[in-house]
Amino acid sequence: MYALEQVFPTDSMQDPTSHLIPEEAIRERAYEIYERRGREHGRAEEDWFEAETELRNRVPLQENSWT
Repeated sequence: MYALEQVFPTDSMQDPTSHLIPEEAIRERAYEIYERRGREHGRAEEDWFEAETELRNRVPLQENSWT
């Protein structure tokens, strides 16, 4: 059995807009996706991207502060 940090390390795949979503939330959702797929190894980046996309689509866009 793998720990969450082993499958999705804290320094995983950073995106410039990911600061809007807590990294821990992305990691937890990616792990849920990994488990849903039957814990198939070798797709961590794909799971991370899917999780980040799902969570990003839930966050409302912020208005520009300079307008």
